Amino acid sequence: MKVWKVDLFNFVDLLAIKRGEVLGVQTTSWTNVAARVRKITESPLLPLVREAGIRIVVHGWHADGRLREVDLS
Repeated sequence: MKVWKVDLFNFVDLLAIKRGEVLGVQTTSWTNVAARVRKITESPLLPLVREAGIRIVVHGWHADGRLREVDLS
């Protein structure tokens, strides 16, 4: 069985919704944060996502559990 994974807007892995806020999260490894930030900032869809009021963050996880968060809103 094949499993297909397609990111929302080509850069959102997780979408979190609460009253008054929508958050798109791109998750990656600690060492790939810069590459993901570059990918998102170069996306032609980013201005549309921002205009819609969706916050975008990149979460980079280290093997020891540390989190690096970059807010691209």
